[in-house]
Parts: sequence; C-alpha cells; structure tokens
Amino acid sequence: LDESQAIAFFREIRQQNNSRPPIKATSNFSKGPYNHSMPHKQILISAEDQKATLLIDGKVSRIFTVSTAMNGLGCEIGSNKTPIGKLRIHKKIGGEFPEGAIFRARVHSGEVCIPGSSLWQSPEDLVTSRILWLEGCEEHNANTLGRYIYLHGTNQEHLLGNPVSHGCIRLSNRDIIELYELVEEGTEVLIIE
Repeated sequence: LDESQAIAFFREIRQQNNSRPPIKATSNFSKGPYNHSMPHKQILISAEDQKATLLIDGKVSRIFTVSTAMNGLGCEIGSNKTPIGKLRIHKKIGGEFPEGAIFRARVHSGEVCIPGSSLWQSPEDLVTSRILWLEGCEEHNANTLGRYIYLHGTNQEHLLGNPVSHGCIRLSNRDIIELYELVEEGTEVLIIE
C-alpha cells in the first residue's frame, strides 16, 4: 500500500471500530507488484491510532497496539521522533533469546526483564525480547538506520497505546515476538500520521 491507501485503511478501521463490528482478517487491499512465490508482507503503523497492522497479501493478518514517539513524527537526527514514510526491516535481532531479554546497543545484556521485577518497574526505556531494526527507503528518512530506530519489546507495556517512546516503536513482548516470527528482513514498513 502507498501512503494514501494506508490512510484510507486506518480510516476504515476507525469506522468499523466506531460502528462496533470488529475488523475482519479478510479485509482486502490493493497488493501491488511483488514476487508471487512468497506472500507479500507489509507493516502499516498509524501514529494517530497507535496501531501496527501486519498485512499479508493485502489482507489484515494481525493488529498490534504500539507506542510511537512522545516528540511526534520526524526524521531529524537527535529529535527523538518516530520516522515517517516508507521503510523496511534492515535486521532482525534476538530470536535466540527468551521473552524479556534486555538488549543494550543491540546486544543481549545477559539480563531478563520479567513482570513484577525491579527492571519491569524501571522508568528506563528498556529494549526487550526482539528488535526489528528499521532503515529508511526515502530521501527524507534515509538516516533511520543510523538513528537506531526499531520495533521492539518494552518493560513499559502499561503505556502502550500512548505516544511515549524516544523514537522507536514499542510493542508488548508477546506481540514483538509474534511479529518477529511472521516477518523477514526486507519486509516493508509504512509509518503514517
């Protein structure tokens, strides 16, 4: 999907949520060209809705609650903003570690954050469980990789649904593990307002 299709997609979700029948996993959207031997996967992230939607072959597969940046959307270095536009997964990190594994500079620290622990209750914005490291595909967001922007698990799951991150896209630990298993390096990501 392109940006205008993604905006229409999230508008449809909002309308369905307001009229109360739940969104069906069979909603179909324009697919565009791709290798037909593999399913086409795309992650759409709406900062307005604080939702990430995984589309497989143009159909809704999963919807996750997320947290984008407290400082809003933007691509400036040092801004602590979530980048906007077309991106892709550059690298998947952490598949061999347990749920709650803590990463510092993309390396497992040896610590595991479990609910109820002092680390779980820490105000520090921990990167936990899995990392999907993003790279920008457009001129305005080409610095995303060097800004170290990820989709990742968090110790602050109670804040999901609110824009409170420092630029990354936070998911619950279970959700990031599920998403990690469903996508590949190179999967398209589109972040919209």
